Order: sequence, then structure tokens, then C-alpha cells
Amino acid sequence: MLDSIANFRQELEWAKRKLEEATKNRLRAHEEEDQWHAEVTSLQKLIEVREKRLSPDTTGSPTPQSVEQVRLATESRIDPDIGGKPDSHANAEGMNRVEWITGLVAASGTRGIAPPEILEKARGIGLKMHPNYPYVVLRKLIDRATIVKKGGRYYRKES
Repeated sequence: MLDSIANFRQELEWAKRKLEEATKNRLRAHEEEDQWHAEVTSLQKLIEVREKRLSPDTTGSPTPQSVEQVRLATESRIDPDIGGKPDSHANAEGMNRVEWITGLVAASGTRGIAPPEILEKARGIGLKMHPNYPYVVLRKLIDRATIVKKGGRYYRKES
């Protein structure tokens, strides 16, 4: 009887190691998936920006849709962390930190993303931000009904 209990303990330890290994592999796969989602989203936005530069509106008067797009673009370029002034960290394509965070939330898919993960990804690409900045932006995006919060993680709002 004692031998069988000892065997079960050995099997339990082996199973725990296998579970730990599988968990690490799953987390690595999720991270890689998130990176590819962010890459795809960034490339799609870059293509949109470049296409808009190549085919500007030739009518001279904005349509109601383009007025709304301009309003939304202007609002999204406001950096709530620095008192509503335009974000000084906009890149060459015009994407600022708010848009970058919005893209990360969208790229996180069903897994969602937490503010510490946003800070970690920002550090990874050399983007400086105050530790509270993701929280401020995420709260503003919730107020705008762009994203939702569930259990400490943030997700893109389903249409």
C-alpha cells in the first residue's frame, strides 16, 4: 500500500512539472499571438494612413462622415495625462500613445490586457509613460464606450 502511495506521489510530481511546462508554453503562445495581432493592426493602420495621403478628398468640402472622422481623430489625439493638450509623443504616422493603447486592447482579443502589461510593452519598445497613464487612458476609453473592463482586464467593445 505504501509503495502505491509513493508511486502516486511520483506521478503527481511528474504531472505537476508537465502542467507547469504546458502553462509556460501556452503563455508564450499567447504572447506571440498578441505580438502578431499588434503587428497586423499597426500595418493596417499604416496602410490606411498612406492610402489617405495618396487619395485626398478632392471636393474641398467635408462630408458629414469626414467631419465625424476629423472630430474623432482630434479627440483621440488628446492626451489626458498632460491636461488635454495634443500628445507630444505622436509618431510619424500620427499615431499617439492613446491610439497605441487602443491598438493593444484590440490586439489582445478575447484574452484582454491589463495596465501593467501595457506598461511592460511600452518599456519593451522604448515608449516612456507615467505608471498611471494606462489607467487614465483606459478609463477615458471606457467613458467613450470604445472598450470594456471585465475583472481587471480590458477588452475591445463588441459592435
